[in-house]
Amino acid sequence: MTRVFIVDDHAALRRVVRETLGDFGLTVVGEAASGGQALADAALGDADVLVLDLAMDGLSGFEVLRRAGAAWPGLVVVVHSMLPREQYEARVLAAGAASFVSKGGAPRALVDAIHAAAAIHR
Repeated sequence: MTRVFIVDDHAALRRVVRETLGDFGLTVVGEAASGGQALADAALGDADVLVLDLAMDGLSGFEVLRRAGAAWPGLVVVVHSMLPREQYEARVLAAGAASFVSKGGAPRALVDAIHAAAAIHR
């Protein structure tokens, strides 16, 4: 079973993502409203995949990506963002993320990206 940790500053979106992932049989082990909160949460270490927003107050998604990768080398990151894919996808992949999924896309795109990321984790 794939274990997912969600980081997004919008509570309503975290709820929708959590419910969607549950509908597809994925287990959400934790969630946080900020990057700092996520990095301080011990449950992040229990996750296979981190679903990470880029644009948040406090630590940027890029900084969270860097720190999470250093602290949990086996953790795979799927960036889930409203920022323009064409401007950010190459940057997040170069920073170590497994994939970039647009928030405006179909929920199945996020689920598929998580499954692909989990395969990397194994």
